[in-house]
Amino acid sequence: MIKSYVLAVVVCSACVTPNYVPVRVSSVQMVPQSDFTYPKSPAEVTAIVQQSFQARGFPVVDQRQVTPTVRYYVFQGPRQHVTSTKGYVGQYGGSITSENYVIGSWFLVRISGSDSSTNLFIMGKPTVNNTGVCSDADERLKKESDYYCTDTKLLEGAPEWPLVTGKEEADTVKGVIIELEQAMAK
Repeated sequence: MIKSYVLAVVVCSACVTPNYVPVRVSSVQMVPQSDFTYPKSPAEVTAIVQQSFQARGFPVVDQRQVTPTVRYYVFQGPRQHVTSTKGYVGQYGGSITSENYVIGSWFLVRISGSDSSTNLFIMGKPTVNNTGVCSDADERLKKESDYYCTDTKLLEGAPEWPLVTGKEEADTVKGVIIELEQAMAK
């Protein structure tokens, strides 16, 4: 009696570990100055900043009194919907899947000051499905509050990759600062 053994070697391209790359971006990397001082009360500066972000589609989603003289405001909203379709079709059928992502922006505005002067710090970061990416600028927030962010990783070459560079957030921050400067000049 002869026994035969069949050894099957399966090559699985889907079994290869995808290359996930850390994304660490924020507007602070693209806007040379992120700290400002204005000769107005925090209430006046806050009203202008809130109106400017709201007009751009980024409402206040959170605010926190960090210390008696420091308050954080968080603005967030969607920018774009992205669909990624993957799959294969073979001789005996196939499989196609799609994933949907919402790319947005998250902004933190730190306001402190007295009745006649306000210090302002603005930072913006991209979001994927409402989760902000981490950045090197987060270290500043960690020192003052209980802010926590671990590395954000995206699949290299993913369709959302070109949308999470921090450029859109930097452009928004620049626009808010211009409006604030114009309001201060009045």
